[in-house]
Amino acid sequence: ACVVAQEKKPDVWSCPTDCAAVAAPSDPGRRVACIRADGQPCVSHARRSPCRDNATNATELEWHDERWHGDVCREPDGNFHCPVDCSRTHGSRPPYCLKARVATKPCRTNFGPARPWGKPKPKVLPGWGFEQPYSLACVGGPCDVVKATSLDIVVAAYDYGTAPVVMAVAAAAPARVAPVRAFLYCKGPAGCDPADVAAVRALERVASVEAIPLPNVGRCDHAYATHAVRRRDDLADATLFLKDTTPWHVHLGSMVNVLGLARALPANLEAFCARAPISESLAFELPTYESEQCYRFGKCYADESYQRASLRPLGAWLTARVGVRVGELGVAACLGGAFGAGREAIRRTPAATYAALASELSAGDSLEAGHFVERAWFAFFGVARLPPLVRNRAVVYAFGDAAGLDLPSDRAGRDDGWDYLYFVREDAATKAPRGWRLVFSRTPATTLKAAPHRDPRLAAYAHSLYVEARPDVRT
Repeated sequence: ACVVAQEKKPDVWSCPTDCAAVAAPSDPGRRVACIRADGQPCVSHARRSPCRDNATNATELEWHDERWHGDVCREPDGNFHCPVDCSRTHGSRPPYCLKARVATKPCRTNFGPARPWGKPKPKVLPGWGFEQPYSLACVGGPCDVVKATSLDIVVAAYDYGTAPVVMAVAAAAPARVAPVRAFLYCKGPAGCDPADVAAVRALERVASVEAIPLPNVGRCDHAYATHAVRRRDDLADATLFLKDTTPWHVHLGSMVNVLGLARALPANLEAFCARAPISESLAFELPTYESEQCYRFGKCYADESYQRASLRPLGAWLTARVGVRVGELGVAACLGGAFGAGREAIRRTPAATYAALASELSAGDSLEAGHFVERAWFAFFGVARLPPLVRNRAVVYAFGDAAGLDLPSDRAGRDDGWDYLYFVREDAATKAPRGWRLVFSRTPATTLKAAPHRDPRLAAYAHSLYVEARPDVRT
C-alpha cells in the first residue's frame, strides 16, 4: 500500500520522501505507483510527520498561516528545520521555510495530520519565549557564580529608552556583582534623551553612567564595535551588549535569558548568547535584505536601502577584513544583538580590528557587512565551538485557595521548564491542585508573596510567578 502526499487538486500527488514514483510502461509521463529504494512497494503511514527525528519526539511540527511565517519543525533547543517538502530561506529570514515547488510562498506542508484550522495561535511562538535556551561558556571549566565580579552594561539605543534595560539587569544581578557601569550609545536624531539618562543615573546599583551620541549607521553592531575600541583598556570582568528593544521584542524572548544570566553572572564568563546560537556556513551571504520589523509589521527604518559587502561571502570577509581564523565547518554565530563576553575574550581581538569594524559599519544603516559582523562576534571573542545550552527553570507558586488552579491534563507532569509548587501550612490537611506539588512551609504567606527568594525552595529558580485562585470559581 502506498500513501502519498495529496496536493490541492485531488489528482495531483507525490511520493513520501523515502520512496520514488514509478511511471506506467506505456506512458512514461504518467506516474502510477511509489516504490522504495530496494524496489519493494512503498509502505508509509497516513499521518507521517514531515519533521526529522519525529519518532523520538525530538521535533514538533508547528503550523502557521501568516504570510510572513511558513510551517516549521521546532527543535528542542528553540531552533528549527523545514518540513521535508519545504526548503529554508536564505539567511533563515522570514518566512523561514518556503514551498519547495514555489520558492516564493511560505511553506504549507502536505504531510502530517490535518491542519488545525480554527485553533487559536499563541502570541509567543513555541520555543521563542521562556522555552528558548541561552548559551554560556566560561573560562577554565565550570562557571564561578560565587566570586565577586564587575559588570558593564552596554545599550545601543535608537527610539526606545535605555533605563528599562539597565534597571532590569541591575536589579537581577546579586550583590556580589559590583561595580555596575552603564554605557548608553544613542543613535536617535536627537541624541540621548536627558530624562532617560537621568533615570539611569538615579539607579542605586549603577556606579557610573556614560551617554555617548552616535550617528545612525551600522545598527547595534557599530555601537558595540565602538565600545570595544573606547573601553578596551578599561573593561569590567563581564560586559553585556544589548539593544534598547531587547525587552520589547517579546516574540524573541531574549530578555528573559539576559535576566537569567544576570542573576547568576559568572566571574569567569567567556561568552554568552541570549538565544541558542547557530553554526553559520562560511559561504553565507545576503543578496537582499528587509528588516523583520518592516517585513512583518510595517515598521520600517527611515533608510531601508541595502548595500552589499565589497568582499563576500562570510568566510572570505572574516579572513581578509579582520584576520580572524575560523574553522572549516562554519562560524559559531549569535544572532539578535544580545550577547556578552568576559574581559579576556574581548581582548583576544586587537583594538585596531574593532576600529576597522566600526569604520566599515559607518558606510550606511543597512549593510551586508553588518550581517557578517553579527555572525562574527563569537569569532572575535575566540569562541570557535557552539557554547553549551542553558535552560531556564522557573516556578509558579500559590497558597491558600486552590480553586481553579488545576492544570490541564495534557500539561500535568510535562517538563516545559516550569515547576508548580502549592504551599500550605505544616498542619494543613489538603491536596495540591492537579499537576502541582504540595509543599509544607513555615514561611508566612506575606513573605512568600513579596519576597519569594527568601524561601529556600524558591530561591534556586531563575524566575518565579505567584498566582491566586480564579475569583469566579471560588465558592
